[in-house]
Amino acid sequence: MIDHIELLVSVISSYLSSRKQRNIAALLSQHAGRCKAVGYTLQKIIKSWLDGKEEELAINKEIIHSEEKSADNLEKQLVVEVAKSELPDNKFQEDLLNFVRMLDSSAGGAKRAATNILLLMKYPLPDRYGEIVIKAGEVIVEMFTLIEKAVKNIHKSPDVIELGMQVDKLEDKMDSYYKQLKESYFEIEKSFNSSAALIILDHVCRDLEYSADTGEDAMDILVELVQRK
Repeated sequence: MIDHIELLVSVISSYLSSRKQRNIAALLSQHAGRCKAVGYTLQKIIKSWLDGKEEELAINKEIIHSEEKSADNLEKQLVVEVAKSELPDNKFQEDLLNFVRMLDSSAGGAKRAATNILLLMKYPLPDRYGEIVIKAGEVIVEMFTLIEKAVKNIHKSPDVIELGMQVDKLEDKMDSYYKQLKESYFEIEKSFNSSAALIILDHVCRDLEYSADTGEDAMDILVELVQRK
């Protein structure tokens, strides 16, 4: 007798692999890939800032805006495709769209962090704190990578659940990095010699945390989708 999880996975897998719905599956994968690209470019932007490479920073800022716009466009295409599709029920349709929107919002947070970093080009961050920001950027990249993997393996419920647990741990890491940076604000302000620069850095930190939080929320929705009765 096929257990409940196996039966559910079969339903989701057959739905997304059917000829009518293959376009949705492809768009989901492309969208997750675009979000991952945003994460990688954010990583380059952080490094450019810390290395004092202004021209490289400006180039990557344009790239990340292009990548995030591409993710937005894919999100819009998905909304149209899902709206006209024959999904199993309205709740499934709603949650699938919420997953896409939440993931897109996570990429938007990463892009905002990049935009704010550009404003800090003339304010080098002390190395020990720069390392924390680098690690925070790595969390975003790894999170998007895991979510993309989950989307590509949506028919494998145990794999998606395991990936979801890994994403939860990454979000915990981001909370720790954010806390470490906030505890160092007084020292960082002295290094910047600018209250305005510290405020912008705080926006960067909040944007990174927001990106991780919403990425985790998106993954939670995906896990629920593959577990739903």
